[in-house]
Amino acid sequence: MSPEMIGADIGRRLQALAVTLRRYDGFVFRSWETAEPADGRLPEDDVSAAAAALVRRALRVACDPEGWKVLVRLREGEATTVELGAVLACPRIVAWEKVNDLLQAGLAGRELDGDRVAITAAGEGVLELVEGIADAAATAVKA
Repeated sequence: MSPEMIGADIGRRLQALAVTLRRYDGFVFRSWETAEPADGRLPEDDVSAAAAALVRRALRVACDPEGWKVLVRLREGEATTVELGAVLACPRIVAWEKVNDLLQAGLAGRELDGDRVAITAAGEGVLELVEGIADAAATAVKA
């Protein structure tokens, strides 16, 4: 998977976050207040900084040993948080939080009905990227 494809998937996550912020900003917390409408777009000067931060976060979460184990397991197919807890040798609630980290980084997706977790294209791409770099490093050592 190319960096462009991984970036496009993380970019879609960034767009989803912008929409979420727009909805949050438009939510009226007190009955006597009115919400200011917002368009959900990031200011132009924030897009590059936000994208870079999301990419760094995705790499950090993916390369965390437990996050990595979850992604490798999800590469085989969907799993429940109970199954992921067994992979991590931890209680379901801890696995749930590890999955949340991957969700927030755009590397996994969750279907709440049935507690199903799946890897995203970005998650698959990050696995391929790190594995490719590791293979190149091993090859360089053997040469």
